Amino acid sequence: MIIILLSSNVKSQTINEMIDLIDKHGAMIFLINQENGEIIYANEAAVNFYSYPEEELLAMNISDINILSPEEMAEKIELARSEQQNHFDFKHRLASGEIRNIEVYSYPNNFNGTPVLFSIFNDVTARVKAEANNRRIRTYLYISFGLIILILLVFSILFYRKNRKLKSTKNELENFNKLYQTFIDANDNLIYLKDNKMNYLFVNEAAAEFYNKSKKEIIGKNDYQISNREFAKFRRLTDDKVYHQLMVSSEKKRIVEEVEWNDRVYKVTKFPVKLLDGSYGVGAFIGDITEQFEKEKQIKYLLYRDSLTELYNRRFFEEEIKRLDTKRQLPISIIMADVNGLKLINDSLGHEKGD
Repeated sequence: MIIILLSSNVKSQTINEMIDLIDKHGAMIFLINQENGEIIYANEAAVNFYSYPEEELLAMNISDINILSPEEMAEKIELARSEQQNHFDFKHRLASGEIRNIEVYSYPNNFNGTPVLFSIFNDVTARVKAEANNRRIRTYLYISFGLIILILLVFSILFYRKNRKLKSTKNELENFNKLYQTFIDANDNLIYLKDNKMNYLFVNEAAAEFYNKSKKEIIGKNDYQISNREFAKFRRLTDDKVYHQLMVSSEKKRIVEEVEWNDRVYKVTKFPVKLLDGSYGVGAFIGDITEQFEKEKQIKYLLYRDSLTELYNRRFFEEEIKRLDTKRQLPISIIMADVNGLKLINDSLGHEKGD
């Protein structure tokens, strides 16, 4: 942030001299008209960064370089003008067409009697990319962690059944079980393994809490013995799909579904697991994705509707045209739109109603 203090006895300092001082500053500085978003001033660093000729940049509106719509941009300007918010993260388009991530600090002020926003722009594209890369790395680590857990789970069961009669390995086995149990119980997802008779061989702590039972009360029992019949039947559906996939295909693919139950949405991943006796059981990872599902639902809703009127927008119209443009609609399909009628609505009721 730049703070300039002027003493009262510096009478000869002209506005042009002040502008020249700011113009030579390394940070990108803009003066933006609060009322219409026009760019009143941009310093040399800003002109060099955006690569527009200075005259062209000063003839532009801030919405010309911001990828937000003019309406959204007006809302952000109002937030800065009223000082409800002074820090923003935007995406800006350079003269080359390249999109960059810009961090903006904007404060209301006056310039030659015109209400302006004194704004400092910082290019944070590298930082944003680094953060995105870190998120991808964390995702890969989570996936690897899940695979390690699954390998530990299957290996421990096979190891236990093969060596349970060997007294010399008892202490080693107990220590190993504690290790993988600690890893798996740290996972918030429901993790379990069933045998070919749909009896539970293993559950993690999250699964036990979901059923409101201890692990000992679950192991060796099936869904009908630990929950009501309706819920047990519901859970058995995806288990049966795993076995059906084994019967119709030699490929042992996992089954991933999103299911709803009691106003919650769950991502269910189930897969066949070959057990020690040669039979196949069912392994599962189940996560509660209700919040993610609701956000995606809201995004999809806003994608096809106008944010002001909540009417279907042009994107929805174009998608419907693509859907209806098939041979099945022949011999003829007609779409009629009264553009003059739309203009009449816009003129009489305003663009918020018409558009």
